[in-house]
Amino acid sequence: MEDRQFVTALQRGLSVLRAFSRKPGGLSNGELARETKLAPSTISRLVYTLRELGYITYDRTTRAYILTPQVLTLGYPVLSQAPLLHQVRPVLVQISEQTGETCGFAQRDGLYATFLDCIQGRNMLAVRMEIGARLPLATSASGLGLLKACNEADRRVVVTRIRANLARRRQPVAAFEQRLADALAEPVVIARDTWHKGIGGIAVPVSNGTEIGVITVPVATSTVSEKDMRGPLTAKLVALTARHQLNRPVN
Repeated sequence: MEDRQFVTALQRGLSVLRAFSRKPGGLSNGELARETKLAPSTISRLVYTLRELGYITYDRTTRAYILTPQVLTLGYPVLSQAPLLHQVRPVLVQISEQTGETCGFAQRDGLYATFLDCIQGRNMLAVRMEIGARLPLATSASGLGLLKACNEADRRVVVTRIRANLARRRQPVAAFEQRLADALAEPVVIARDTWHKGIGGIAVPVSNGTEIGVITVPVATSTVSEKDMRGPLTAKLVALTARHQLNRPVN
């Protein structure tokens, strides 16, 4: 049955803006059509409207459309009004200073973990992670940590969507289910080479009683062994989140 309250034009416009998060270097009309699966004529109208409103502009050098700073007016209220984000900041700083590794905080965005804050590690081989980076729930330590943080009912709904998404893209569902089972069985989520070859991650679910998220330390698996991940790095993560009372049950 058609939902008369649902505004399809708005959904399409937002899908164009979301496409830029997957291709930050800029997108042409043709690329936007492929990313959003919308007709070229529809893309032309949406791009014209977003350009007139000041959310995107045309880069003549790359011959592609890019986002403008005005887009930040949509996202900044989220960052400024998120108590958990501000509560985890001291933990991110301390973990990064004590380990030399990058440390980030992410929350769930659909089937992705989106990073809202990152402290870059000082180690020469520390993995670089930027605010706004999005990692898949199915394969990343941060994503599996967020699934672990969900209550059972919410997790069941999201996992069903992940299974369908993996099956549609012909990726192994059984491997995901094993990763999730391992994550649920351990207090800390550890993943190696599952999201990207050569990159691993340690993730600890955090909560202030109302919001949930995950603190993640990405590492280069060529220089950081699984033993180190399960030993000193895990110990620091668990101790600091407990000290800052970031392990409260969600109300």
